[in-house]
Amino acid sequence: MMQSFVVGAAIAIACLAIPLLGFIFYTAIFFVASPYFRNVFIGSIGLKGEDRVKKLIGSGLAPHLFLMMMALSVTFSLILELFFVLVLSPLALFMDIKVVAVAHLVLAGPIEESMKLIVAALSFVGLYLLLSWGKVMDRPYGEISNVKNGMIIGLLTGASFGMAESVLYLFSGLSSLSSGDTSALTIDAVVWRVILGVIVHAVYCGVASSGLGRTGWARKVLFTMAGLSLAVLYHSLNNGVSGVMQFFSGLEVSQMLLVTDIIQSALFIMAVVTLVLLWKFSAEGTVNDRT
Repeated sequence: MMQSFVVGAAIAIACLAIPLLGFIFYTAIFFVASPYFRNVFIGSIGLKGEDRVKKLIGSGLAPHLFLMMMALSVTFSLILELFFVLVLSPLALFMDIKVVAVAHLVLAGPIEESMKLIVAALSFVGLYLLLSWGKVMDRPYGEISNVKNGMIIGLLTGASFGMAESVLYLFSGLSSLSSGDTSALTIDAVVWRVILGVIVHAVYCGVASSGLGRTGWARKVLFTMAGLSLAVLYHSLNNGVSGVMQFFSGLEVSQMLLVTDIIQSALFIMAVVTLVLLWKFSAEGTVNDRT
């Protein structure tokens, strides 16, 4: 009894700690790679500010925003995915169940990315405009990039979603491992979640949010839809490859997992390159901080 309790507690702690450590690890990478990201992020959590009141505003809003991002994006996605499961399930009576399963995996892409983008857009309007109006963030670099700020909120929204999703998947995977299921499929799924569970959703949503700070509604809509389309493409291909390889490749499990991991890693790298390019060429929407 005691042993079961200890194992259960260890699994629960691991499920919560691993995504959190992943978030901290990748946030640290962004800190090192981008002074702008570091300045905006530190300012938004109130560690930097013009006066005590503004620091309190920043430090009070940021954690609530992060929890709101997580709650809304996960809840909306679960509701829509459940709806599509109910819609697709009857198709199994007329179609191959494997085709239906792959279709569900692929549909998770547009559902989750759309929900994350909606939450990111709400957060961008609600937090960024409020903080900019109150000048909470102390920006020594002299200019504000609305495009970059939109992408930062997208990164945080995606990361919050990835943390919540990883907790669920890790709980399932680690529970299976503790029960003696040491199959390659289970181990590969756990390792993938540990390494990329948080960052992959952050990158996708960062790409999708690249149009939020554009000037003019036409350009804002155009760039947002283009970013969302790219995020959906990467996400759906990532999920689709997994389903197709598992159900239709005919390869041995080890070979199937190796090919799947290589393709998914390549897709992730492509998504990162897309994010970096969008970040690098985000001069539009930049305004002087001192005006």
